[in-house]
Amino acid sequence: MTFILEKLHDRASISPFAIGGLGLIVAFAFGLFINIYKKSGAPESRTKGHGFPLPPGPEPMPVIGNLLDIPRKHEWQTLTKWSAKYGDIVRVTVLGRVIIFVNTMKAANDLFDKRSAIYSDRPRLPLLNEVRVFTGQFGTGNVKKFDIVQEQASGKLLKRLLVNPENFIDHLRLHAGQVIMMSVYGINVESRLDGYITTAQKVMDAVSEAGRPGAFLVDIFPISWFPGTISKDIIKQWRIDIHNLRWKPYAASVEILAEGGSPGPSFVSALLEKSDGDCDKTEMDVLIRDSAALAYGGLPPISLSDPNLLMRPYAPLPTFFSSSLTIAGADTSVATLTAFILAMTIYPEVRKNAQAEIDAVVGASRLPSFSDRKNLPYLTAVMKETMRWHTTAPQALPHLLKEDDVYNGYFLPAGSIIVGNTWGILHDPAVYPDPMTFKPERFLTAEGEIDDTLTDPVKYTFGYGRRICAGLNFAENTLWITMAFILSTLDITLAKDAAGNPIPAALDPSSGLISHPDPFKCSVTARSAQAEALIHQADVF
Repeated sequence: MTFILEKLHDRASISPFAIGGLGLIVAFAFGLFINIYKKSGAPESRTKGHGFPLPPGPEPMPVIGNLLDIPRKHEWQTLTKWSAKYGDIVRVTVLGRVIIFVNTMKAANDLFDKRSAIYSDRPRLPLLNEVRVFTGQFGTGNVKKFDIVQEQASGKLLKRLLVNPENFIDHLRLHAGQVIMMSVYGINVESRLDGYITTAQKVMDAVSEAGRPGAFLVDIFPISWFPGTISKDIIKQWRIDIHNLRWKPYAASVEILAEGGSPGPSFVSALLEKSDGDCDKTEMDVLIRDSAALAYGGLPPISLSDPNLLMRPYAPLPTFFSSSLTIAGADTSVATLTAFILAMTIYPEVRKNAQAEIDAVVGASRLPSFSDRKNLPYLTAVMKETMRWHTTAPQALPHLLKEDDVYNGYFLPAGSIIVGNTWGILHDPAVYPDPMTFKPERFLTAEGEIDDTLTDPVKYTFGYGRRICAGLNFAENTLWITMAFILSTLDITLAKDAAGNPIPAALDPSSGLISHPDPFKCSVTARSAQAEALIHQADVF
């Protein structure tokens, strides 16, 4: 007992989980002791007899393991330190549950790709159906039909940025909402305060909060008062928001179609038109509705379709939120485009190089189009470097190891939570020299073409193995055309204070499953009178 108190005192002074009453932690830990070690299926209880040790990691404390070591903010900083000290894979234990962080490209490829059958827990059949429907519309072969939606939304964004640059993040949120709502439901929204967008934002915030390391504790023990867990009332509100996300836009979309249809192609309209008249209408409605929710909010229909979900005081959060194949698509687009604007603000030579390429290929009399993409490799490199430089999802959604495994001489027990340290992978100086600097040139050959030999950050930004984002092609297209429109018409520079001095800006990422650059100021102006005319023309689409 004295030993544990001493350990708690040592770590409480530095731990983000520290609380005033150490006795509360001790009482809690001992109260769970018998329950934890009675679980014969707990990963730690099955590590003996295999002849291999668990992967290295910070020294666990008796009973509670590394509970006090799990970071709640700036997780990537702690994981990077652990990676440097312990290697490719790092193990922590929390109350008998093993969590493995995967820190290098090689380990990620070996485990998530080559052994994906056991490192991606298999969803039930309903989700597989929804994913097939989702990828059928948003996969490589069909995603081009949404080009017009993405171009029109990007055109509207330009005028908002020009007229009211101070609120550029709000404009990016509206832009992302317009792209998603029109593409998925055929619904046009004109305000960031529109109910559909605010509902989606609430759900995306919930996804980000539920994905932080401390939230896993709810799955390990259903006690809401312990530091780092999420309360019962909060989870109840999340379920209400998710219910609204699932039902309301779909019902509105069906009504729009019944009244004559939407002005452009949409996910829902395409599926309703293709549905077999002989199939069960209720079953088809559920399939289309939940597939649309997957595209709209990035949430797992496997959870949404559970009739008992709202009755449970606690659902296991890794299952509830993390079986998604997309990570809140609109919010990740906002975060990435915010990082792009920040990079253009603090790296003016990159902005000028990209604008020179666009001017040479596109000219000044029109806006870029997707047909120009093959001739704009530097712009594509800027997009790739943005996704690498600011890792929107610093830690990937957790995977669940289905079977015991051995990797590099270490035993990984079934039931372990496996988390890709995406930030660490994309900031590994052995792969990306000078990783904290924004350098699109790293993705180009000496001839100025895209270098296919360098690992594409897209491979890691959008998830791993069988759980990679099914909408990555759609997301990439949205990012590329938005960046192209902005660079072709607007100059983005450091803002100035009242005395005319530049206001410094720097990348300072927020914590959470979805990370945004912290707020910064910038100046947005039209590149020329001709560019301003193009902006006004684009706004009337």
